Amino acid sequence: MDTKITIVLAGVGGIGIRHLQALMNMPSGVRLYVVDINRGALMKAKSYYDLTARGRALTAVFLDDIGKVPPRIDLAIISTTSTPRRALTEKLLRAAKVRFILFEKVLFPASADYDAVGQLLSRYKVEAYVNCTRRMYSGYEALRKKLTGVSGLSVKVTGGSWGLGCNAIHMIDMIDYITDDIEGAHICAGDLLDNKLSSGKRTGFVEFTGTLAGSVGRTHYVLKSEADSAAPRSIRIVADNTLFEIDEPGQTITETDLLHDTLMSTEAFPIPYQSRLTHSAAEHILSGTTRLTSYARSCSLHKPMLREFIKKYNQINGGCSEICPIT
Repeated sequence: MDTKITIVLAGVGGIGIRHLQALMNMPSGVRLYVVDINRGALMKAKSYYDLTARGRALTAVFLDDIGKVPPRIDLAIISTTSTPRRALTEKLLRAAKVRFILFEKVLFPASADYDAVGQLLSRYKVEAYVNCTRRMYSGYEALRKKLTGVSGLSVKVTGGSWGLGCNAIHMIDMIDYITDDIEGAHICAGDLLDNKLSSGKRTGFVEFTGTLAGSVGRTHYVLKSEADSAAPRSIRIVADNTLFEIDEPGQTITETDLLHDTLMSTEAFPIPYQSRLTHSAAEHILSGTTRLTSYARSCSLHKPMLREFIKKYNQINGGCSEICPIT
């Protein structure tokens, strides 16, 4: 890797601090600029860095304004909540020449933001990706290879209160990855979403329960989050006459022959934490070998889903908002 790499990490809240933990494993020569307007979050990140920096190759600078970053940046990781992400990206690209951006998800809360930011990336010639990390898991990579050439596929994800607003895009992106149907359109319906909202994990954001259904290319899916339930999340994938059941908390995958009702195998299915992924994601982006979703493809997966959330949000609130506060 180039020995003069500059990385910006914008936003060091819950997920941002995990990015920082992973980036501490970057090789020598990396200069990291950590940015957050929240002084408490910034000081927490600096304290973590000060405690763990000894013996590490990476050096870091902590800033309270994205406009203070250096004029040339190799990679920017935008890990703020969804609401300020567009404005922060606009300000960043006015302040610096950026080669690559890695966005957290859900990308934006308003449909108009997707095309606007896409045009901005095109104008400034920035390559951008979205951090849907299941594409980096060895288990999903192996499953993708097993599904090569399968003609019929369906996916069902069920569990108690697992937050469709924040997490559905992870499942939709995973489906897109394992089927390798990069040209397939995403069709989504939210008619069976529950007619009530719950509070999101972050103040000012909402969550959805109920059912989101649709298709990515030729693959049909049902994503169900049961309100007031503690049932563990289960992922069931039927490919021709084979059932794959993924237990992410238990980190196992079972394969069953449905035609003969026979359990064929149970294997380990490792689920790495974000704090063990970001440095690898950064290295692969910078070297042109990333498996993460391109910005354009992720937009095509995000927008039909967001449209359904906005519609249900307005039905519940009796409004006509063009924004749904999910993150």
